[in-house]
Amino acid sequence: MTPAVGAVVVLTELDSAPRLLVTAVDNDETVTGVLLADLAEETRQRLASTGDRHRREELVLAVTQTTELARFCVPVAECRQLDGLDFDDADRQERETQ
Repeated sequence: MTPAVGAVVVLTELDSAPRLLVTAVDNDETVTGVLLADLAEETRQRLASTGDRHRREELVLAVTQTTELARFCVPVAECRQLDGLDFDDADRQERETQ
C-alpha cells in the first residue's frame, strides 16, 4: 500500500527502523520524507493533534519548506506504514529509541 502525504512510515531495510514523515510520493514508487526524530517537538505535537487531512498536509508543506532538514527518498517497497498506531504512538516509540 502506498502511504499518503503526512503518514508516518518505518524504513524496513535498516536495522534501526527509522520513522519518516512522508512529504511526497512519486508515481507510487518512491516516498520522500524527513526523519520524525529531526522534527522539533512542537512540530511533532502539532502533527499528532491534527486529525484533519487538509490541515496535516499544510503542516507537511511547512516542514518541506524548512531547508535544514535532510530529505530521504526510498522505494515504497522499503516502507511500512504504521498501521494500528496513531501518530502519538509513533512519536513516543521514536523518543524511547533515542
